[in-house]
Amino acid sequence: MKSKPHGCMTCDHFLNKWNCVGLGCKAGAGVENCAAWEPKKPRHKFRAQPTETDGIKFSSKKEAAYYSQLKLRVRAGETLFFLRQVPFHLPGGVRYVVDFVEFLADGTVAFVDVKGMATPMYTAKKKMVESLYPITIKEV
Repeated sequence: MKSKPHGCMTCDHFLNKWNCVGLGCKAGAGVENCAAWEPKKPRHKFRAQPTETDGIKFSSKKEAAYYSQLKLRVRAGETLFFLRQVPFHLPGGVRYVVDFVEFLADGTVAFVDVKGMATPMYTAKKKMVESLYPITIKEV
């Protein structure tokens, strides 16, 4: 059977926000009544997959994995404790949120941002934070 532009190969449904996932559509059944249709899942701009660990939602698997590592470091005694999603207020009402602030056993504080891809906006905000505050943000 020939495919219609923006349409399903097996029925008359129009593909807009919907994706055909199999055969068995009945022409004219209506999207809400058709068992072979399901909505598309929204995808992150940089393909990061939101993940949940310990009941906490993270914006990526990499950030969740870093959180798990931090918990192990706290248990081992390398890190005293850590904070998540700490905001820095910048001029012009701009806000920069660092992923983790780690308080290490030797008395130092580490600011960590878990990044899969450094965007120009991230780079600009990071430079602004580092110029206004006496800190260095480590990228992981």
